Amino acid sequence: PGTASPDLVRALTVPHFFDYLAVRLNAGKAAGKTLTLNWHFTDLQQRYAMTLRNSALTYLADSQFPQPTAAITLDKATLDKISLKQLTLPEAVQNGSIRIEGDPRAVASLFG
Repeated sequence: PGTASPDLVRALTVPHFFDYLAVRLNAGKAAGKTLTLNWHFTDLQQRYAMTLRNSALTYLADSQFPQPTAAITLDKATLDKISLKQLTLPEAVQNGSIRIEGDPRAVASLFG
C-alpha cells in the first residue's frame, strides 16, 4: 500500500486488501493475462478464490477453484509484512511463511 501506515495495513480485512489490489491493478500490464488463485489464511480460517481475467481482479469468499493456477497458504501477518515491504515474497516462501502450490510465477506477477 505504499503510503499507508502500518496500523492501517494491519487493520485492513482480507476482502478490503483484495479490493485495494483490484483498484491498484495496472490494467495495461494485466492485459491478456488469466490466472486463478486459491488463498487460505490459516490464522483466520478464511479461503478465497481469486481470478485475474480481462484486466480485472475479482474474488469470492469461502470458495476455492478445483484446479487453480496456484494455491497460496499464509497468515494475515505475513501478507501485512509483504504489503509494508518488511518481507519480500521470495523471503516469505524461503522461510516458510508462505506455501505456494502450483505456479509461483502467477503469485509473483500479482505482486509485481
